[in-house]
Amino acid sequence: YPAALRYRRELAGFYLQKGQLDKVEAVLRSAIEDDPDDIERYSMLGSFFRNNYDVEKAIAEIQAYIELRPGLMDLRFYLADIFQKEGMLDEAETAYTDLAELNKLKPEEMVAKSHLAELFLRRGEYDQAGQLVDEVLENYPGNTRALAIKGNLAMQSGDYNEAIVAFRSVLKD
Repeated sequence: YPAALRYRRELAGFYLQKGQLDKVEAVLRSAIEDDPDDIERYSMLGSFFRNNYDVEKAIAEIQAYIELRPGLMDLRFYLADIFQKEGMLDEAETAYTDLAELNKLKPEEMVAKSHLAELFLRRGEYDQAGQLVDEVLENYPGNTRALAIKGNLAMQSGDYNEAIVAFRSVLKD
């Protein structure tokens, strides 16, 4: 096949329309082999499994690739995102916590912590969310995810002026 990802996507789509799932999987795996650092290729495979099999299969496949490429942080973020989207909040928390630990003193640590704060907000664990948001904003004052969470936390506590300030900051960016 041509090496360009768009051709692989088109070929996978063709096989999918024909119901040839084994060929779709082969095309997507081949695309990963051609550029194992491109997170979009893993995302395509994960989405294929989620849509055509089940989420457990997608998770198992992504976890297997993480074992093969443990330094590919985007892949770990992708797995954590799957957990969160599927409502597997404990697994998402573990994945984001691991990401923060693996990336101490790197920007990815704050990204992982902002995702954790969002997760805690979703669970109604406002104190934990607030602590993480404060830490993220201390290190990265313009982090829009953290600012949005700060606005939501302020709304929850009835501090509407603080919420407006936080949401305006998000809209500026």
